[in-house]
Amino acid sequence: MDMIKKVVHLIPNAHLDPVFLWAWEEGFNESLVTFRSMTELMARYPELTFVHGEAQSYEPVEQYDPELFEQIRELIRAGRWDVVGGAYVQTDNNFPETGTFVHQFRRGQRYFQEKFGIESTVAWSPDPAGHAAGMPEIFAAAGLRYFSFNRPPEGTLPLPNPAFVWSGRSGVEILCCRTVPSYVSEKATTGQSLEESMVKFAALPQRNFMFCIGMGDHGGGTTARQIEDLLEVRRKHPEWEIVFSTLTRFFTALEADRSLLPVRREEVNFTLHGVYTANAKIKHKFRDLETAVNRSARSCAVIARALQLPTPDFSAEWDTVLFNTFHDIIPGDGIDRSNREQIIHMDSAIRTAKIKEFTAVNTLIKALDVPLPPPYAADAPTQVPYVFFNPRPVPFDGFVELEGTLDYRPLFE
Repeated sequence: MDMIKKVVHLIPNAHLDPVFLWAWEEGFNESLVTFRSMTELMARYPELTFVHGEAQSYEPVEQYDPELFEQIRELIRAGRWDVVGGAYVQTDNNFPETGTFVHQFRRGQRYFQEKFGIESTVAWSPDPAGHAAGMPEIFAAAGLRYFSFNRPPEGTLPLPNPAFVWSGRSGVEILCCRTVPSYVSEKATTGQSLEESMVKFAALPQRNFMFCIGMGDHGGGTTARQIEDLLEVRRKHPEWEIVFSTLTRFFTALEADRSLLPVRREEVNFTLHGVYTANAKIKHKFRDLETAVNRSARSCAVIARALQLPTPDFSAEWDTVLFNTFHDIIPGDGIDRSNREQIIHMDSAIRTAKIKEFTAVNTLIKALDVPLPPPYAADAPTQVPYVFFNPRPVPFDGFVELEGTLDYRPLFE
């Protein structure tokens, strides 16, 4: 009886930072360059596959190169291009509020459904510095059954097996795998790295393993040299099944090995601790943005419902919130120029959200019947009503501050 071969799933991918050591314009253009590069390589190598997430990366391609976008659609239909992540951007998985995560995955999954007719099943977070304990529940609520990550790395968070089952506090379970050797691979040593990884794989109980290839941070995807090196390793090792694959295919195959994998019930944290304290200015600005958009959207929805009016559209403001959850923006680890650009971006959304809220509240006030007594004297100012609006979903009991005016002019006497 022939021995069942262990399978290495080669996962070509490109990590694209829309903001990092460059501003957003450069990051947006890199989506176009990387996707063109990968479609050309995929035409050259018919078995080559590609994995990419983040709806935001696809939007510039859709807008500026519709022909390339249609090529990607065809590769998705052929099962060679794997849309993963289910998110708008590759968000930091510790800073945002739970509600922001809900918007994040709803926005991403809706885009993928509308544009490609699919929804992601694999959460993809190779670059964030850690993952909060509540992420299994958030993933499951978004329809994501699997999760691949890179950080914390082995030196920071040793794991008995890169593949494991992550059990959330509610009991929900997500099948996970840390990337091997990372989400990217060095150009000159890809083949050597695969052979070294296969030695480690041989000692583990499961049959299916992942091996990621590609360039990182500024995109680029994989290269012809890497592909040829991997094909050479495959020729040298017929005792292994080495295939170009996708994250969706890998995790589907890994389901058969699930009973052999360890279970983790703790958070998957921490690494790069400095990102949680660095650049307080951008962190405070993000929290101001998140709070302003949440409050304004909720206030406008409640008032519109009460007055039977259309609810204002907050999609642009929410996109600003979601974009700035990116794992190199909230941590503040980009260059100063890109950080300042993002603060301007956030300020603009705070302003428009507050204008919409102000307009809604004043529309409500106009609809109220507030009887006022006449001025107490012939030259006294008009009586002014004070209307208190609580935007929170629970009653408020506390102090409020009022701007009271005794006259419309300075009181010199």
